[in-house]
Amino acid sequence: MIHRTLKAIRKFHGVSQAELASELHISKSYLCELESGKKTVSYNFLEDFSKYFEIPTSSFCLLYTSDA
Repeated sequence: MIHRTLKAIRKFHGVSQAELASELHISKSYLCELESGKKTVSYNFLEDFSKYFEIPTSSFCLLYTSDA
């Protein structure tokens, strides 16, 4: 579920995968795997993502624990 939320937030803000990956210092392919649910989202990634989009990291806690 969290992967869908991450993708929705990115798209809502009109940010491309390439742009976000560059800003977060990760590869575009890794971001794609996170957004598709193929890779597990780390808390460190959520912190970076939250800072970029100015969203409290705590907003993802319920989603993060329900995916585990």
